[in-house]
Amino acid sequence: MANVYAVKSGNWSDTTVWNTGALPTSADVVFSGGFTVTINTTATVTVIKNIAATGISAGGTFKYANGGDLTCTAQMNASSDDGSFPYEVVTFDGAAGVTGTYRGNVRGSSNTGVRSTILLSGAGTLNVIGDVVPSTGNSGSAIRNTGSGTLNITGNITGGGNASGTVVNASSGYVNVTGDVSAATSASCLLNSSTGIVTVTGSVSGGASGATNASVNNSGSGTVTITGAVTGGVTVALSSNGTGSITHVGTVNASSNGPAINGATGALVYCSGPFIGTANGIAANVANRWRWIASVGSSYMTVPNSAATGYKNLYTTDYSGSGSGQPATSNVRSGTVYGPSSELTGTCAVPAAGSVALGVAVDNTTGTAVLTQADVRTAVGLASANLDTQLDALPTAAETATAVRTELTPELSRISNTSTTQEVADIVEGAFNT
Repeated sequence: MANVYAVKSGNWSDTTVWNTGALPTSADVVFSGGFTVTINTTATVTVIKNIAATGISAGGTFKYANGGDLTCTAQMNASSDDGSFPYEVVTFDGAAGVTGTYRGNVRGSSNTGVRSTILLSGAGTLNVIGDVVPSTGNSGSAIRNTGSGTLNITGNITGGGNASGTVVNASSGYVNVTGDVSAATSASCLLNSSTGIVTVTGSVSGGASGATNASVNNSGSGTVTITGAVTGGVTVALSSNGTGSITHVGTVNASSNGPAINGATGALVYCSGPFIGTANGIAANVANRWRWIASVGSSYMTVPNSAATGYKNLYTTDYSGSGSGQPATSNVRSGTVYGPSSELTGTCAVPAAGSVALGVAVDNTTGTAVLTQADVRTAVGLASANLDTQLDALPTAAETATAVRTELTPELSRISNTSTTQEVADIVEGAFNT
């Protein structure tokens, strides 16, 4: 593993930028050396730093150009090795349409003078593929978005001791997370502190012992949308203590230590449920203002009994699962309106008793329909008049016998008392073969 550092500001792809006169490799630790290195290509290194080292000056930064794609195989962070240097390691100030990609895990800044390890300040899009974790010193965030651009994180986020949050959306920008969010101690994992928009697709868990902040905190007037289960810990998983809103689709689980969701009076929380409380009476959702997301579908809420030995489930009217006691609309007569607010209408089609065979159970009675001979004739296309006409056209048995005798008389007259058996047989055979 070798240390490679910049000797002037310029593009990563320019070999004259580097002290070696060659581009860094995957085995190198790369230093900005007090200069600005623009990531304008695809590269893989061990890690990037902007601290001082032997023969290397502190300072500088790594800045993304459009399409820049950098992979660090080791975790990248803003180190406290040189506390006098207050700059982020990676900056992204691209305009709308500009994109960059960072591949690797990111740790929060342990330098009290550095607000974050990665800073977005433009309107472009930065993709971070890797886990984002707090610093050991709990001094600064791992990633901050202070612009109007978009931060896409594919990986898990963990909170630490820094109340400012591991990932902070501090302006009107967007943060999209595909991964799980969980607080280890007191810090928020994800803080939306202004007018921005945050989405998380994954589970969110509240903090463990010693935690004091929500894992996802919407403290401004922006919006947060979570799709996935949320579970309370010592702290709640989701909190909206500003004037913004939270929308959550998924199961809400309280823990024995606290609820999963809360919200201030000025905030609004939308939830799909179900809401699973605990036996010791802790509710899953304790937001001051919240509403069902009706379009998501049926749901329920668990409420423990006074002895804390079991639960009673409160179901929405459209919930027809086990234990609800609520019939599905397909089991209710078509057109029948029911439900607490007459919001359901049955769809089951029940035939009239006159359309069901006599004695067969139907609805709350039995069928009265009787099948007659005429009904059968009509069903097979032979109404009684047509059938009688066809039967009348057939000859009677007597007429048939007379016709047969008339037809056979000339041949049979050849038989006499002296005819042999063979002659009789020949005469009869000849009569039928004529």
